[in-house]
Amino acid sequence: MTEPLRIHQVRIQAGGETVVISRDERQELVGRLRTVEGAAGVVKRFEDVGTSSPVELDQGDVDVLAGVLLSWQEGGGSPAPEGIRSLAAMVWRARGG
Repeated sequence: MTEPLRIHQVRIQAGGETVVISRDERQELVGRLRTVEGAAGVVKRFEDVGTSSPVELDQGDVDVLAGVLLSWQEGGGSPAPEGIRSLAAMVWRARGG
C-alpha cells in the first residue's frame, strides 16, 4: 500500500498534538464550518494553510470545532471519515475531556 502524498494531507495542531486529515476531509469540514456563526477565524486558518505548515488551533477554534465535530458524528448518515474521527479525539483531549 502506498502512502498518500503530503500535498493531499492537512496537518492540524492543538493541545500539543498533531493529526492529519485528507484534503477532501478538510474541504468537507470547512463547508460545515461555514454554516456556523463565529467560525470565520478557524475557516480562514484552514484556507490559509499550505502543505508544509500545520493549521494551529487556539482554544476558541477548538471550542468551535468541538460543536461541529459532535454534530457530524451524531448527525446520522454515513460515519465521519477516519481523519475526522482522529481530529475529534484530539479536540476532545484539547478541551480536557
